[in-house]
Amino acid sequence: MKVQILSFFISLLSFQSIGICQNQTNDCNEKPGAPRKLFAFIGELLQARTVSARENYNEARFSATYRIIDKICGNYPGDTISFDVIQVFSDSSFKKNKYQLLILTKDTAQNENYVLWADLYFDVFKTVNKQWAACYMSKRNSVIYANEKVLKPKKIKFSKDAFYDTRGMTREEIDITYPEPFYKIKKDKAIPLLGNSIDEIFQHQKESTLTNADIYDLPELPVDTAGGGIVVKDVQLEEIKEGDPDSVNQAIEKNYLTIKDSLLKDPFNEAKIRLLLENCRARKDYDRCSQFFDNLVHDYPDSVKAYLLKAKFRHPRASLEDSSKILVLQQALKVDSSNYDANYELALSYYRLFRQQPNTYYAYTARKWFIRCADIDMAQISLLKYPVIQLSNYLNDANTVSIYKKLSYQVSTNAQGIPVENKHNWYFPIEPFLRDSTNWITDYTIDIIKELGSVNFRLDWFSEALAWFKEPMLSARYKGKMYRFLWLRSFDAPIVIRMQKIKRSVIIYWKIPRFIDSLHTFQSAVEFKKTIAVWQWKKFEKSLTTIDYWSMISGDYLSDATDGAIWLLEAAINGKYKVTERSGYIYPKYTKCLMYLINLTDLNLPKDRIY
Repeated sequence: MKVQILSFFISLLSFQSIGICQNQTNDCNEKPGAPRKLFAFIGELLQARTVSARENYNEARFSATYRIIDKICGNYPGDTISFDVIQVFSDSSFKKNKYQLLILTKDTAQNENYVLWADLYFDVFKTVNKQWAACYMSKRNSVIYANEKVLKPKKIKFSKDAFYDTRGMTREEIDITYPEPFYKIKKDKAIPLLGNSIDEIFQHQKESTLTNADIYDLPELPVDTAGGGIVVKDVQLEEIKEGDPDSVNQAIEKNYLTIKDSLLKDPFNEAKIRLLLENCRARKDYDRCSQFFDNLVHDYPDSVKAYLLKAKFRHPRASLEDSSKILVLQQALKVDSSNYDANYELALSYYRLFRQQPNTYYAYTARKWFIRCADIDMAQISLLKYPVIQLSNYLNDANTVSIYKKLSYQVSTNAQGIPVENKHNWYFPIEPFLRDSTNWITDYTIDIIKELGSVNFRLDWFSEALAWFKEPMLSARYKGKMYRFLWLRSFDAPIVIRMQKIKRSVIIYWKIPRFIDSLHTFQSAVEFKKTIAVWQWKKFEKSLTTIDYWSMISGDYLSDATDGAIWLLEAAINGKYKVTERSGYIYPKYTKCLMYLINLTDLNLPKDRIY
């Protein structure tokens, strides 16, 4: 009998240890009147699939089913749960790991089903003590709120089964997703070393994301009597009243008359036209703006510019429901059929219709006008080839695809090697900077025009900087050995560092702008150089192998920063060429490599100027 009882308890302990859910009913202690209720649990992923985003919402959306292993707080009947995963950013990392801590929410008033919002999921593994713990997760798109505390991970002894499979990932992806010292990379595995307990994770979310979602109150803050400020909760602000409506309308009307008078003298001034549009919006009187554009084409019937302005501002986008823009552009072509802008805008209009509703007519018509643009200005073929290839592939026109694939951007340089006499004067090829070098050909949801706009902006920016420094162009045609680092800083002057090897000699050059005190501006650049040892060249090249530099993608698609610094590295080694650009904070191992070049110079920059 005693043996049977002992066996029963051993079985029960084993039953619990593998995570069979307890019928807990503990509440999550949301604040009274909270707009959402929580259900937090450890779950095992059973199924996840992509579903359509909600109408008018820009969000990735998935549907998932989990087995409930351990309930942390909240109530839910049953052993499995299905819910929608709603994320503002396209990120499917929630379904990367089998086991996760999930914090679901549901609307209290509507009593809707539970959903998983944003980043309220955390990969978990068992520890050597058979407890659940969360490893460090590098979530690039997480929102960091003001005054939010950062949860510092601690050393945890995870079980031998705790690891991520890194097969198929690039060196950069591994380094960013599983950075040191949080992980140890061993063959095809990323083994977690640091993390947090389930209680620590949930408490941190209560004090940050869930507080900002109004599910919990901010903790009471002490009165600061020593620091010169007092923290007051629930401050009642005085209402700021708008001015008298009649006075506001009179000012708007006066502004309108001023703008109208100015446009009579200068009707093609786009800056003034924008002011007119803002004035119409302020008064919600759009007839005045419409009348301006009607008068413009009436008064200047032989001006293509008049029709282009009407198409641009009066009919900004062609749509399946409104073809007015196309009609105006066709009128412009009656004035001048060889006008590049009119032809391009017409091609763009049909391309947008094609993306809204892919069919042979829109594809063929858009392609016809893109090809017409190339006939008018052959220098633009370097950009126009991409929509022509995509549309031709849709039309199953392999011959045209083959012809346009062979076309490449032709660059002419002067005696100093600086690009000249080109439409764009780019130092770089286009293809490396396209987000995806092949998918855009067959994936018609990819807006190749938008992608090219981003590439055009960056290549203009980087090329203008190198031209200003009077740097030569590097490419696969360069037969020597050279590395060049272009450092574009938002709050400081740009810098160029170039390291060149000629036989057994290595020279490092660096250029910095000369500041003219009397003009309070930078003019020209001063070049410095010195000879360094061959072993220093080899050390830099060895550092590049640690990040697998030659396999990195060229463009920086992870950064959404609007300021900071661009770290752009070019390598031209015996006819082999590579270019990469990253924001300073994106890939620390990459910037560490380039920091070595900085340290080889005599720049001696303060630490706060390196970013």
